[in-house]
Amino acid sequence: MADGSEFRVAPHNIEAEQALLGAILINNEALDRVADFLDPLHFFDPLHCAIYETASTLITSGQRATPVTMRNFFLETAPVGEITAVQYLARLASNAAAPNAIADYARAIVESSGRRTMIALAQSIIARATAKKADDSLPNQIADAEDQLMRLNNTTDGQLFEFSETVTRTIASINDAYQRGGGLAGLSTGYRSLDAKIGGMGPGDLIVLAGASSMGKSALAVNIAENVATAEEPKWVGIFSQEMSDTQIGVRVIARNAGIPANRLRTGSITEDEFRTVAKGAEGLTKARLAIDVTGGLSLARLAAKARRMARKHDIGLFVVDYLQLMGGSSGSYVASRNLQIGEITTGLKALAKELKVPIILLSQLNRENAKRENKRPQLGDLRDSGQIEQDADVVMFVHRPEYYLQREEPKQEDVEKYSKWQIEMAAAHGMAEIIFAKLRQAETGIVVMKYDGPTMTFSDERAMQ
Repeated sequence: MADGSEFRVAPHNIEAEQALLGAILINNEALDRVADFLDPLHFFDPLHCAIYETASTLITSGQRATPVTMRNFFLETAPVGEITAVQYLARLASNAAAPNAIADYARAIVESSGRRTMIALAQSIIARATAKKADDSLPNQIADAEDQLMRLNNTTDGQLFEFSETVTRTIASINDAYQRGGGLAGLSTGYRSLDAKIGGMGPGDLIVLAGASSMGKSALAVNIAENVATAEEPKWVGIFSQEMSDTQIGVRVIARNAGIPANRLRTGSITEDEFRTVAKGAEGLTKARLAIDVTGGLSLARLAAKARRMARKHDIGLFVVDYLQLMGGSSGSYVASRNLQIGEITTGLKALAKELKVPIILLSQLNRENAKRENKRPQLGDLRDSGQIEQDADVVMFVHRPEYYLQREEPKQEDVEKYSKWQIEMAAAHGMAEIIFAKLRQAETGIVVMKYDGPTMTFSDERAMQ
């Protein structure tokens, strides 16, 4: 079994496994050098896996792990060739690796394990590709394969930073903010009021932008995307729109820049002068660094694969995903409920943001609870489908327009007192939008008031005249 004669097929390094286990049995402190990245399942030989796991359990519980203390755990284990498993423990100790070599042996074991996993993945890809199932499309298979390969690539030593290195990188980040004039530690949204609240969108941030239907969350996301893509130092923005087409997004961008209502642009109800204004403005917009993907019903794996390809092609500074509830779960996996499925997606998007080192703005619908309350202002509990959204997000911001609800509560003009009060409230709310920051990891929550022009779907810093 463990003498090395049977292992001829999958990549392995039996000698490294034996030498490493021997070193741990001789000096238990050797485990500290490898425990953070070496797991029992990395071992090829099942007996070696059991020995490493048993030794680790004993050592972490404050006990000694030696051939003597571990003897009782392996009395009934099958023999290793011509010797018992207990005798094999003693042989391992007598052939221990030198302490300064144990980390190298551990990395060799992990690499062999990774190669075995890659072979198993390749076999799985072949089997799935040859099955020709009608409900398993080629794009889904490719996306899942890329996702699994990326996960395998991320199961290496990981990222461990000495605090001295962390301090150096943090000071560099603070200096960057200082050079930009202070207050901004991330990518600017293009809005002074929002930047002042969140300090910019940081690399790896998952920013959930939520709101009830018709509140303008897609409009605000597109506005921010355009601001980033057309800034003095522009960055590419990747937009995953599962509801709007690219031309619908284009109409919103052009309406904002031309100051012409979007519905008139869509229907062509514009004058010749207005068309010339649109055409002239469009020349500059062709340079906007926007990349738009309009694939519907994206799974997390397919979106991640597309985002990685987009990031390789462009200097992506921001991703926008519109919107969460239109995404599907993992292909080929059973998910017990939509809540768990949504949680899986938000956790995956947060991991993707960290992996690609860019912020992701994730749009999300609300449930209908806020519409039932007298105070329609949304709360964290109104996030639709999952509390995991709140947990994974670095920022949760709601778009709320009181004017929308007031319009639907117009009293009869015969009731003079009520109608007069309603008119005053409507005047105060006209063109005003509240951006409610319900969660901020590194700042206090609160509300920012912005101006919103419905016809051109444009948000601006200037507060509406009241």
